Amino acid sequence: MEAIGEIAKRHRLLVIEDAAQAHGAAIACPSGSPLGRHGASGDRKVGTMGVAGCFSTQSSKNLASGEGGVLVTDDDAFLDRARRVRAFGEDVKPGDEASYDIERALDGDRAYDSATMGWMYRPTELSCALARSQLRRLDSWNEAARRNAAHLSARLAELPGVEPVTVPAGRTGSIHKYRVRFDATKVGVDAEPLVVRAALVQALRAEGVEAVLWQTVPVPGQTLFRQRVGYGHGVPWDRAPGVDYDLSRFPETLRLLEGSIVLFSQTYPIACQPLELCEAYAEAFARVWKSLPDVVRGGARDGR
Repeated sequence: MEAIGEIAKRHRLLVIEDAAQAHGAAIACPSGSPLGRHGASGDRKVGTMGVAGCFSTQSSKNLASGEGGVLVTDDDAFLDRARRVRAFGEDVKPGDEASYDIERALDGDRAYDSATMGWMYRPTELSCALARSQLRRLDSWNEAARRNAAHLSARLAELPGVEPVTVPAGRTGSIHKYRVRFDATKVGVDAEPLVVRAALVQALRAEGVEAVLWQTVPVPGQTLFRQRVGYGHGVPWDRAPGVDYDLSRFPETLRLLEGSIVLFSQTYPIACQPLELCEAYAEAFARVWKSLPDVVRGGARDGR
């Protein structure tokens, strides 16, 4: 973020953080750090390092309200602009509440006047109320996720070729997804990562572990970018026909997706699990990993 901020400053750009899944994550900032608040030391939360930060409150997120999101900013002008974008380009102000009457909840005296282009991005009042109530639980939810992740990572790190979730020094993670990378060659398995991944998931599920893939295709590999059909025709690609989405240009992304799995799922996230279950997952993972040559051979024989 420090490097991005420097680039933005040079080119007079605004930085808007996509912190959709990172509620509560933070970085420790020493005194004088460009990321510190007014040069002071202390933790700086994600979403507060640019002119604005955006968080998702979709049902699988650490701060969930069913669907929707939250925008945070300390820039009044940006906030006014965001309000217009949210509601048909209209100037919606907090002062409009003064004329609100609960007995006539759908009426009001503010004129419909679009000052700019805008959309209908208003969440429902029920979703907002749920998000506010969930906000009070966010710290304890994140702490449970960190506790479970730390315990599981300490156990999995003992296995050769297994790279569990780690949090660098000076950082505070939110642990939304618990992704485990693997290198099967470290235990004598010479097979394609996709073959190992399929066998690993199958064996872990047989052990009762909630093991999922969650995402298997890089963004440039999705249908939209393969067919380049936007807005009913070729926009924006017909304005830049030389854009190349050859997946061989993204080797690290492919390596990550093909050589990793996710433990716990969106329906059963890591944060709300007892520590005993994390220990059971660690034991099950160790059993499968130590038998990986047989596991992969068995999966190959079954055609999986």
